[in-house]
Amino acid sequence: MLQSNGNAPTFVDLQTLHILQTSNGTIDALLVWRKEVSDMKSNGYRVLVIDDDLPVLDLLENVLTEDGYEVITCSGGQEAIDKIDEMAANNDMPSLVLTDLNMPDVSGVSIISMVKQLDAHQPIMVVTGWLKDLMLEGILESNHVRILRKPFTIPRLLSTVDHSVHQQSA
Repeated sequence: MLQSNGNAPTFVDLQTLHILQTSNGTIDALLVWRKEVSDMKSNGYRVLVIDDDLPVLDLLENVLTEDGYEVITCSGGQEAIDKIDEMAANNDMPSLVLTDLNMPDVSGVSIISMVKQLDAHQPIMVVTGWLKDLMLEGILESNHVRILRKPFTIPRLLSTVDHSVHQQSA
C-alpha cells in the first residue's frame, strides 16, 4: 500500500514493483517490493541494463542483482554503445542486453541494431511504456527481441529476463 503525507510517499506494504508512466511522459518507478534473500549467489548470467531514467535503472539493477544476476548499468545510449564496443572487443558480451527505447542521445533501436550486427543471436530485451514504441514491436520481434511493457510486476520482469537469457542456449 502506498500512502502519502504531502509530497513524499510512504511505503507500507512492500509486495510488487510498479513502473508507472505519468501524464507528462516521465516514468516514475515505485519500489514496493521486498525479497528476502538469505544467500545471495550468482546464477552465472550477466545483464547489461541501459536506461536514461536513473530511478528505473537503479531499480532494475537492484531487482536483478537480488535475483542472482551480475548487472552492468549504462545511464544512456552513448555510454551503452561504448560499453558494448569494449565488451565485444574483449569477446565478453553479456548474457542479455536489456534496454529502454526512448533515450535522448542514442535510441534503443540503434543499440539493438548495433548488437545484432555484432551477434545476430544475442538476447535483447526492451522495457518500454511508450505507446509509439510499441508500434515498432513488429520490427523488434522480427529480430528476436523480447518486449516487456510498462507497467509490469517483478515476477513478470524476472520471468521475461529468465526466458531471454535461456534463449541464448536454445
